[in-house]
Amino acid sequence: MGQIRLQGRYIGRIFHPLGYEGKDISAAVEFKTLCNQTFAAARNGGWAGGDTGGWFGIE
Repeated sequence: MGQIRLQGRYIGRIFHPLGYEGKDISAAVEFKTLCNQTFAAARNGGWAGGDTGGWFGIE
């Protein structure tokens, strides 16, 4: 789908949004809602995940 830019940092290849360090954002309702609002194709089927470092060459 795409990415939504957030404040935070990478720990290894996993992105941790500010305030969600060490938490599983794929289980956070607010990120699922944000994905569904942002990406029309994801309506009620979108999810968030922080394992995006590979897209940027982070090992």
